[in-house]
Amino acid sequence: MIVIFCICRLKNVFVELCAAFYKEEGRRIKARIEKRNFASVELSIRYCFKVRTSLSFNLVLLIILGAV
Repeated sequence: MIVIFCICRLKNVFVELCAAFYKEEGRRIKARIEKRNFASVELSIRYCFKVRTSLSFNLVLLIILGAV
């Protein structure tokens, strides 16, 4: 019973840490995008897509490592 409680608590802490990390990461990326001066909308879209894709890969890696 205590072990199950500890595992659930650990999972909740992990979820909170992930949420805090990605919230801060989103703020950091938003600030970086606002500072950039893009010559065209296409460059802006490409940059945002690149950032989004890398974050998705990081999240998948974090989930895989967390499940181990």
